[in-house]
Amino acid sequence: MPSPIAHLAVGYVAYRIVRPKKPVEQSELSYHKATIPLLAATLCLSMLPDLDILPGILVGNFGRFHNTITNSVVVGLGISAFIGGIGRTTGWYRWRPAFLLALISYLLHIFMDFSTGGRGVMLLWPFSAERFTSPIQLFYGVRWSQGWITWHHLWTVTSELALLTAVVGAGIIALRFWHIAQGD
Repeated sequence: MPSPIAHLAVGYVAYRIVRPKKPVEQSELSYHKATIPLLAATLCLSMLPDLDILPGILVGNFGRFHNTITNSVVVGLGISAFIGGIGRTTGWYRWRPAFLLALISYLLHIFMDFSTGGRGVMLLWPFSAERFTSPIQLFYGVRWSQGWITWHHLWTVTSELALLTAVVGAGIIALRFWHIAQGD
């Protein structure tokens, strides 16, 4: 699995995609105050599939529960619908944007774990307990079995920063071409 740093970075990207545009009449400070709860929710949602490590830590077997049912698309849809309902009920966010925010964050986490190799993820649970992994490994992944402190973690962070730099660079180039095409 990728490091929490990578999952949080992708959560931040999801936030940037779904956050509302700042109204012209709104100050920067009030805009950021209004969007901080959205950022916090997105970051939490981007880490939510890893909650399955808690029972593993409690029973002393990290791998027993990790990348199992919480890495299922069905669970992701259910949690996203629940988050959408909370958003609508509390007035925090409309159902559809809250649902999409949760779904994007959740599915990106699953995709990242799927693209890391290792034993794979249970994408189709509860219909199948089979584990799936991508034939193309985008991430080196954290090797918790090597211990908390190991040089493998340095390689993980380095490879994730390289991939993140490539994605951000491509995004900046795409935005520049978009603005050029729009005549800005």
